[in-house]
Amino acid sequence: MFPLKEKRIRLGGWWSVDPALISDGYIGKIAETGCDFIMTAQMRDTEKICELLALCDWYGVECVVYDDRIYDNEDIDIGAITKEYSHYASYVGNMIKDEPGVTQFDHVRRVYDRFRRETPGKDAYINLLPMYASTAQLEYGADVQAIQYYETKGTTYREHLEEYCRKFDTPYVCVDVYPCRTAEDGVTRTLYPGYLENLSQIASCCRKYDRELWIMVQDLVWYQPAREPDAMDLRWQFWTVMAFGAAAIFHYCLATPPGHTDGLLTAEGKRSPLFYTAKQFHGFLKSIEDVYLSCRPVGAFHVNCREDLPYLQFEEQLAGFAPVQAIVTEDPLLVGCFEGENGYAMTIVNMHPLSEVKPAKIRLALRGRQVTLHTDTCTCTMQNPDGCYDITLPAGEGCYITIDKR
Repeated sequence: MFPLKEKRIRLGGWWSVDPALISDGYIGKIAETGCDFIMTAQMRDTEKICELLALCDWYGVECVVYDDRIYDNEDIDIGAITKEYSHYASYVGNMIKDEPGVTQFDHVRRVYDRFRRETPGKDAYINLLPMYASTAQLEYGADVQAIQYYETKGTTYREHLEEYCRKFDTPYVCVDVYPCRTAEDGVTRTLYPGYLENLSQIASCCRKYDRELWIMVQDLVWYQPAREPDAMDLRWQFWTVMAFGAAAIFHYCLATPPGHTDGLLTAEGKRSPLFYTAKQFHGFLKSIEDVYLSCRPVGAFHVNCREDLPYLQFEEQLAGFAPVQAIVTEDPLLVGCFEGENGYAMTIVNMHPLSEVKPAKIRLALRGRQVTLHTDTCTCTMQNPDGCYDITLPAGEGCYITIDKR
């Protein structure tokens, strides 16, 4: 397993740069969001790659290059290709393959091993399929057919994850899962029914194989029934993946690919409305980075899950969490649990349908000497002799709570 250069929350995106728009101002906007780890679209133009990496050097943004020449030909001299740009400090490695199937894993592994031998000090990256991929795609890769939502059984997907973790020693499992949907009427905002089950299965494999959870969130739309996320959707995704212990959060997409609605940067390279939403939340994540990473995720559970909230359902529920005596609420919640050397932590997320715009009112009974509430608007230490704390979470919002046991 290659060691990550440093332990931190990685923030970035897929299809992060439109090659036609590479400029000082363009990369500066990416850095302005707080993104520090970006992945390119497929690029074969060495001159463009070098231009991008020089600007990433200047702005302190790490870059994973998706130079697909590396994957397409097993006989190609990988070292000769990467030598042209491996001297840039911002260059951390190459994307080897996006969304491979299990029958492709052996080939991907050979490329992965050759890359690491021929490009010393740089890392090879792989991104996996979501649970809603078809059975054919889980076997043969995303290119086999258009993804058919809801077709694949969860156990088959778990086997896909397990096989990846057995064959590859990456210190992370990276997956894209995009939840924002529109109902059959073409108007009603809905969510992918298997969203939390998908996140739960990935997180479970990460705990079993000691990997970091890296996840891609949705900030645009490119097909039906997906819908264009708004600020509430994006913030809700941030909180939800935090509940499962995400150590890296990437946007699909930072830039705007052809045939897509706007990413954080529009097709013209301008800031979109979600640019500012992401920038604010990225700042919050970096402000709690040390606290958040000091605890390891141990599992999650839901509260007040109902049949009409299929996205909240997931099988592997954490049964009991030491500092929690009671959670009293009538509202649906997701609770992610963490343990550290000096205490515990929880991420609690309001799981009402986003279309209903309902707050969640919660009374927590906790064991702990000091309880601190973290949101992106405040950090406050709460002290109550009886250990009970009242919290209200607005629609689509969450909070991160640390509980000091010293």
